[in-house]
Amino acid sequence: MNLFDITGKKAIVTGGTRGLGYGIAEGYLEAGCEVAIVGTSDKVYEVA
Repeated sequence: MNLFDITGKKAIVTGGTRGLGYGIAEGYLEAGCEVAIVGTSDKVYEVA
């Protein structure tokens, strides 16, 4: 994991409330990245 260390970085994930975007946001969080999730429905508040 050191090759792709993103600890302390910030990311914006569009479509982060479901599917692939959700998985990517979750992976970034597990890798130590701060994540902002963008979505088109109120579900974004639940996911955050």
